[in-house]
Amino acid sequence: MNSPIGESSPESSRDLSSKLGETLRNDPLLLALTDALVRSKEELARTEDHLARPEGAELHPREHECLQKLLQRSDALGYAHTALYDAEWENTEIKEQVLEIVENMQKEATEHFERYRLEVGVANSTV
Repeated sequence: MNSPIGESSPESSRDLSSKLGETLRNDPLLLALTDALVRSKEELARTEDHLARPEGAELHPREHECLQKLLQRSDALGYAHTALYDAEWENTEIKEQVLEIVENMQKEATEHFERYRLEVGVANSTV
């Protein structure tokens, strides 16, 4: 038997409660899927832009700035590694640990720069 509008039966309340509970449980999944969809649309737009851009075309100022900052970060970490290597340390074990950390940071920064450089379609490392 259907209940009139404005009245709720115990069954419909349980159904609503069940659906609400299911929605809340799925909420993180929905957020993750929405985020993935947004990121994929952005990447598709960026790729379409690069495909439509003639060879040798200028980078967007934001892309150029990002590349510059990534390159500067990589360079700065390389210079820091050299400075730390040349410095006198009382404890060589700590020096080795610090050098290893900075070297790994510099490698990651260089890889990040190279990935982004390829994403924006720059053929070589001259920015």
